[in-house]
Amino acid sequence: MIKKIGYTALLIAGLTACNNNPGNGTSKDSASITTADSAKAPISLCFQRYAGPLRQDTFTVHLIIDGSNVTGELVEMPFQKDARRGTLAGAMKDKTVTATWSYIQEGQQDTLPVVLKFKDGNVLQQPYQYDAKTGREILKDTSSFSLEFTPVDCTKIPKQKS
Repeated sequence: MIKKIGYTALLIAGLTACNNNPGNGTSKDSASITTADSAKAPISLCFQRYAGPLRQDTFTVHLIIDGSNVTGELVEMPFQKDARRGTLAGAMKDKTVTATWSYIQEGQQDTLPVVLKFKDGNVLQQPYQYDAKTGREILKDTSSFSLEFTPVDCTKIPKQKS
C-alpha cells in the first residue's frame, strides 16, 4: 500500500513538472503569438525602432498580452523634441492589436488609436496621417503597416515616469 502511494505521488509530481514551465509566456517568440496563447500566463514583449536622418528618434512599445486583452506602453522620443509617452489598452485578434494610446505630450493628455501587427518576429505599426480639417492625426483603413519595430529585451527599456 505504501509503495502504491509513493508511486502515485511520483507520477503526479512528474506530470506536474512537465506542465510547469517557469518561462512560459514571458519569452515567447513574437512571430508565433496568437490569440490561442490566451490560456497561458500573460506574455510580455518589447520592441524598438529608430528613425530620422541619424537614427536618433527612438520609439518603443511594450506589450503585455493576456489572452485577447493587450495593455502596455508606447513611447515616441524624437531627437531634441517633446516626447509622447503613454499607455496602451486594447485587444488582439489573430496577429493584430487594436488599441487606444493614452499619452501625455507637452503636459497635455490625449488619445490616439494604434494598430499593430505581428510579422516575422517584428511588430509593424500603421502610421498616422494629418487631417487638416480636424487638426489631428488619424489612421486610415488604407494605411500600410510601414513602421517596423524589432524585438528588444524589456529590461533595456527605461520605465515610464508616472
